Parts: sequence; structure tokens; C-alpha cells
Amino acid sequence: KATTGPVRRVDWDQSLVELTHNTRSPIPFSVIEAWSKAQQRADCGLFAELRHAWASLDQTLYIWDYWEPSAVHSLPGDSAIISVALCPARSEAFDEAPEFLLVMATRLSVTLVGLSGAWSGSRLQLKTLGFSAPTDGAFFHSIRSTAGGRIFLLSGAPQIYELCYGSEGWFRSKCRLLRHSVGLGSWHPGRLRIMAISQGHLFICDDHGTLRLCLASDLGGAASGSTLQELAVLSAAKLAEQVRAVISGSLSSKTLTHLFSSISADGHLQLDACTAAGERLHFVCSVGDSRGRKYGFWLQRLSSGDHCGASAARPMPPMPRRRTTCLEEHPQPSCATPGGSLWLCAAVRQSGATAADLAVSLRLD
Repeated sequence: KATTGPVRRVDWDQSLVELTHNTRSPIPFSVIEAWSKAQQRADCGLFAELRHAWASLDQTLYIWDYWEPSAVHSLPGDSAIISVALCPARSEAFDEAPEFLLVMATRLSVTLVGLSGAWSGSRLQLKTLGFSAPTDGAFFHSIRSTAGGRIFLLSGAPQIYELCYGSEGWFRSKCRLLRHSVGLGSWHPGRLRIMAISQGHLFICDDHGTLRLCLASDLGGAASGSTLQELAVLSAAKLAEQVRAVISGSLSSKTLTHLFSSISADGHLQLDACTAAGERLHFVCSVGDSRGRKYGFWLQRLSSGDHCGASAARPMPPMPRRRTTCLEEHPQPSCATPGGSLWLCAAVRQSGATAADLAVSLRLD
């Protein structure tokens, strides 16, 4: 018969809290050369689903395989590129649907490009689809999509934009932008800054620090828009009350910089948020089952930037005036696993990295 000895309490080893792994890949020379000549805008990131990296330099988008950076694909735009995103394609809108849609927002238009080949291990193929909509002066800095292929965009306005595409009708073009208003009950709706999507649920934060949860429902096919139903709201003041209840203190920064939504193992909505000070907030946003589900923002835990190893809490070395690489400092995480335990900082240029390195930082809290 097994016996159990006395229970001994030990202190937690803080060195076990953080696990960091860095991977670097050389940036193609043609991209570095184009970066040195950029005059208006430059940005970069990863298409993890395709195992490719991208860099937008002025009005040209460059895409390459970061494991084998031998071939670089270039895609010209009609003006300076503001943002890009990878989205699933809606099969009913195409005779032969591509594996993914590349959404490219420039100063003048939002355009869809088909991407195929990389998922199956063959050479990446880009295909022009003929879907493009004018921006009418809006600069779209954030693009997100649902699993079903609904595409939503933010421009800093109080409205959410949706890119609808499909067959052309009597009173609609085959590709157009629709505006959805949120926070109609507010006297001063804020400008929408960041967004995350899980299973048709949109999490949005405005410049007042207000969090909103909306449900997007289809009206019809790919060419039809969605309806947005507001399910829950959390103001900055209510968030401060929840923080005080959890840690008996306040946030070092009230500015939320990133939102990551997911579905838990028991089917409930979760939201992980990051502040400008590197603090991580984990919310449960739904309770109950399908017969009686309730939505809200319930803060479960908060990790401060000083003990979880957040890069934002550490002093950053000054950046040189002359841009030598498209990988500028990005201390904030670019994605997180459900529950917020694993944070990935993509396209990070750490101190000491060479100008031709693509660095990816993986952190486990």
C-alpha cells in the first residue's frame, strides 16, 4: 500500500514563468534594397498559415517563404499600402475558390488577390480576382475576418466597415464597402481602434477604452452584408472596477493595444487583451449554454508586464534615424493562444539582431 509523506510547501521559481525562443531567417536582398528606397510607408509581418513573410514598401507588396527565401513575389498596388491581411475565401463567390484571399488596403482602394499553392507545399501562386472597392478617403489600418470569410475593417472612424464581394446585382457592385454603426446608445461614440474576431463574434475597442462585443449574422451570400448585434459593453470605468477587485490596484496603462479572441474547451468566448505597459488581461465573455447564454466581460486574471516578461515593460534601445531594415521594434505580441498562456511576437527586431534578420519571439507566461 502506497503511503503519502508530509506535504511541503515550496516557493515558486520565477525563472520558470517565462520561456523564450527566437528564430531568425534572412530577408531577401531585393526587399532590403526596396526598403532603403521607400519614401511614404513601410510595414511588415507574417502569414503564418502560408509560412511566408511580407513587407509593404510604398505601393508594392513583397511576399516570400521565410524558410526558403529564394523567390520573392511582388504585388503592385494603386497607391501606398496601408494594411494587408490573409482571409479565408467564400466558395460561393468563385467558380474555383483560391486557398486564401489576400486583402490589400491602400490609400485609394481595398483589393482581393487569390493565393494558392503554399498550403499544399508547392510554389505560391497569386491570382488577380477583379474584386476591388474604392476607400472614399478612409485609411483602413486593421483587417479581420470570420472563419466563414466575412471581412471587416477599421479606419479609426466610429463605424465598422465590411467588404462584400460576389456576383453583381441590379443595385449593387460586385465588390463594395458597407458601414456598420456600433454604440448607438452612446452620446459620444469613440473612434474604433482595434478588433478581434472569433466565430462571428467581434470584439472592438475604441479610443475611450470601451470594449464592445457584437455578433455578425449573415444576410445572404458573399455579396450581401451582415447584421451586427451588440451583445455586451465594458466601459473604461467598469474595467477599472474589475481590475481593483482582482489585484487591489490599477492598470499601469489604460490604453489597450491588442485584442485576441478565442473559444475555450467548454465552448465559451474568451478575450485576451494587452495594454501599452505590457499587462495581460484575460476575460471570459460568455456563460451558460445555447439554451440560455449570457454575454459580458468578466476579468479572470491579470499579468503585469514586469513579472511575465513583457517586452513592453523593458526599456527599448533608441532606434537609428536611418531605416536599415523593415523590421522595426514591435514589442507587443502579434497573436496569442486561447487562454493567453502563449504569446507570439512576430517580426521583432531585438537588440543585437542584424539588419537582415527576421526574428520571431515566442513567450510562454
